[in-house]
Amino acid sequence: MKQILSIAALALVLAACGTKDAGLCVDKFYENPVEYIGKEVTIVGLTNVCCHSGALQITGSEKRAITVIPAEGVAVPEDAKGSVLKVTGIINEEIIDETFVATLTDEANATEDSTAKAELLAKAEKIKGIIVEEGVIHKYSITATAIETVECDEKDAACEKDSTKACCKKDSTKACCKKDSTKACEKQDSISIQDAATE
Repeated sequence: MKQILSIAALALVLAACGTKDAGLCVDKFYENPVEYIGKEVTIVGLTNVCCHSGALQITGSEKRAITVIPAEGVAVPEDAKGSVLKVTGIINEEIIDETFVATLTDEANATEDSTAKAELLAKAEKIKGIIVEEGVIHKYSITATAIETVECDEKDAACEKDSTKACCKKDSTKACCKKDSTKACEKQDSISIQDAATE
C-alpha cells in the first residue's frame, strides 16, 4: 500500500510538469537531455537519497534521476528527503563507458591497498557488465544555485484550480519514508544502475 502511495505521488508530479512555474520534471528532461547540458534550468520532483552514494536525487520513472549537487553556500532543506523540491542550477553530464572503466581499472592497479584495489576492480567489472548489457550510461546532475521545498496549501488558489499539482499532495509523498525508511521512496532500487559508478 505504501509503495502504491509513492507511485501515485510520482504520477502527481508528472501531471504537474509543465504547468506555470512548475519547473521541468525529470521525465520531461530525459526526453532530450542534451538540450539542457551546461544550461541553467529548474527541475522539480520527488526526492530520494541514493542508497549507494548517499546523494540527494530528484527522481522520475524507469531508472531516471538527476543528482543534486549544492553549489557553495547553498543549503539543502532539512525535510528534503521524500519531499517535492524545486531546484535551479546548471545541468552536468557524466558518461560512463569503456574509457571510464579503463580509468577505474588503472586507478585500481595503481593502488597499494589490497582491499581498496579489490573494491575498485569489482566496481569496474560491475560497470563493464552493465555497459555490455545496456549500453553506455549517461548520468546527469544539477549544480544547484537554489533549492526549495515546494510547500503545500490545499486552500491555495493553484491547488483549487489543479488538484493534481504535486505541491498539493506533498505530505503523502513523505508518508512512506516516515513509516518505513526501507521503502522505494528512499532507496529507489529501480535507479541503482545509474548509481553504479558512485558506489
